[in-house]
Amino acid sequence: MVYSKVSQWHAVHTRSRHEKKVYSELCAREVEAFLPLIRVPSSRRDRRAEYDKPLFPGYLFVRIPAERAWDVLSVRGVARILGPRPLEYSVVPEHEIESIRTLVESKLRLDPFPCLRVGQMVRIKRGLLKGVEGRLIERRGRLRIVVSVELLGRAVAADVRADDVEPI
Repeated sequence: MVYSKVSQWHAVHTRSRHEKKVYSELCAREVEAFLPLIRVPSSRRDRRAEYDKPLFPGYLFVRIPAERAWDVLSVRGVARILGPRPLEYSVVPEHEIESIRTLVESKLRLDPFPCLRVGQMVRIKRGLLKGVEGRLIERRGRLRIVVSVELLGRAVAADVRADDVEPI
């Protein structure tokens, strides 16, 4: 296999909640990395704090020539570099990275849950309704959704935080 000496952007899949650790280690190894973070309200009900959350949970980006792939793959917490086959890595176009960087640096409130659509089946991940499955029937602003749960031929709607649900 012939490797390109040109540095290109690649998407890196990390272990769950290891994005920041992987990013720090890559920077320590002098690998150009980009971890887009957004400010989100804390999911703890007793706090009004905000924290930085990865825009793409489980992923970050690196700019490397293909022969430096081992510098990335050997970092603890890295699962793989995305690509169609092992040792063949997909390239993320430079303009997409710059677009993401512009969005993140704009400090606008970004909606990190665009994959949730009205009519989609979802499962509540945490809180009092953890494990309940229902249908997304309405979005209320950026961070609230309404989930309908059908029970005994009737529907009950609950207003929940968008980050408390996952698509089924």
